[in-house]
Amino acid sequence: MEGLIEARIGRYLSGEMTVMEREAFEQELAADPVLNHIYTETRRIWVCQPEHIDHQWDADKAWARFAESKNIGQPSTARSPRRLLMWSAAAAVVLLLGAYSLFFKSAQPITYAYQEGSSAPIELKDGSRIYLNKASTITVYPFTRKSRHIELKGEAYFEVQPDKKRPFTITSGNTMTEVVGTSFTIKEMPGQTQIYVSSGKIIFLLY
Repeated sequence: MEGLIEARIGRYLSGEMTVMEREAFEQELAADPVLNHIYTETRRIWVCQPEHIDHQWDADKAWARFAESKNIGQPSTARSPRRLLMWSAAAAVVLLLGAYSLFFKSAQPITYAYQEGSSAPIELKDGSRIYLNKASTITVYPFTRKSRHIELKGEAYFEVQPDKKRPFTITSGNTMTEVVGTSFTIKEMPGQTQIYVSSGKIIFLLY
């Protein structure tokens, strides 16, 4: 994913894309603000490349003067300003792509709905399983090192993996259920919420 975005931005800036590819890429830029931000930052670095480099400039002598003033050793090879600029641009792309991935992979809750004709459970990343009943949905918020939280609308059966450091909490209507590791059913109805515990213990709160 990251390599593909980086490659496409590079091909676009260098003019290597076909007309159809450019049109498709520009449509994506208009629709995706995060991708547009990555492109804008990369282009800003790209267009700042010096138009003219004095070929008479002696990199070795310049480094020697700098090393003497800082009391450091002579490098084995001298890098040209253009090469350093290219590495800076690449590093900026990597950082921006990392922020892009982090934003979309960890910051957004995910909502699941009952699928007619399917009996497969919803498997969460901690190993817990949820079986939704008809006309029911759950919203799974990003798990952290200290908590696991979801929101239920309707009815569902839960098989929660134990984790003493990260209690599993469920909000349903005006109630919250805190779980350490157990199996149970929660049913939300107008004005009330019912819980049927199959095994283990839970803490039921009304707010």
